[in-house]
Amino acid sequence: MFESTKVERIFYERVDYLESKKEEIFKIIPELKPADGFDQRSSWHIYDVWKHTEVALSNSNYDLEERLALLLHDIGKPFSYIDENIALIRKLLNIQYCD
Repeated sequence: MFESTKVERIFYERVDYLESKKEEIFKIIPELKPADGFDQRSSWHIYDVWKHTEVALSNSNYDLEERLALLLHDIGKPFSYIDENIALIRKLLNIQYCD
């Protein structure tokens, strides 16, 4: 029981630390800023993109390559998101132009 509580406390301390440093991180890698508060609109994800990144980093080992990959793994999500309605319109227009 104690070990589980200790691990959970360390996890939340890591998340809180990353949250406290996010503005500094965004200054270094400004492409990450749109991830903050960006809703993933998916039943598979309970966090926004930035919180998801913080949680992934907080669960990682201290391997630099692994942590860099986790930091950047969703960097394009806010820039490439397509709303379902837009996707449907694009699909219909594509069908119209291909006929």
